[in-house]
Amino acid sequence: MSSLPSDPPKADQEELEEQPQISRHNEYYMDDELSVFLVENSLFRVHRYYLARESEVFKTMFACPSPREGKEGVDDTRPIHLPGVTRREFETLLDYFYKGPESTQKKPEPPATSPAPPVANSKAPKGPTYDFKRLLDLLKIGSFYDMLRTRQYAIDTIQSNFSLAIFDKLDLANTYDVPQWAESAYHAICSRPMPLTLEEAMRVGIETAVLVAEARERLYRNQITFRTTFRDQDVAATVRDVFFPVVEEQVSGGASQ
Repeated sequence: MSSLPSDPPKADQEELEEQPQISRHNEYYMDDELSVFLVENSLFRVHRYYLARESEVFKTMFACPSPREGKEGVDDTRPIHLPGVTRREFETLLDYFYKGPESTQKKPEPPATSPAPPVANSKAPKGPTYDFKRLLDLLKIGSFYDMLRTRQYAIDTIQSNFSLAIFDKLDLANTYDVPQWAESAYHAICSRPMPLTLEEAMRVGIETAVLVAEARERLYRNQITFRTTFRDQDVAATVRDVFFPVVEEQVSGGASQ
């Protein structure tokens, strides 16, 4: 009759008890699940990780329960539709995720029929030249999906490397909600010698045109001498007061909290 197996030696038992518990790293144990997306008429199959990391919109999308018809994005027959963005914009975003910021640097010159990008800022430090169109695509899709870091990279890189025309800067500021660009544009418009032209007034709209006229009137009224130029600090204060007023109720309410 065979004897029952004996307990492991005490030393071996202590060694087993001392082994640390294995756990998943809270940051670098990644979900590498792939999903299929349909953008315009093109299918993309990419990792969810970057999209969920950078955007609460995608993070929430991926966390939603699967519909009765089955989980979206698992194959080409049930892709996740991404309306509101173009194939080129999504490509630019994926290039930025997979290839890094270098993907926004200048590519070979486009054909002569392509519209010319803004003139590069001559005061910018020497270094890589950037593709304005790709940065603008990144700004658009980053804003669309609330990707704060992606959006900020596009804003900072455009601001550091390109000199935007005043009204182009204002258009972009209003479209993508970039307050510092709007303030800079209003500063330039209000401090220049000539008022808005009819074409410029039509471009910015009647409300903005009236505010520009009000700001310029304040600056001229507050001039102590007959200078033809204004002090930067006076222009900055007037622009903030006219275009970015702080609601008094909000100020008093915030102070009482």
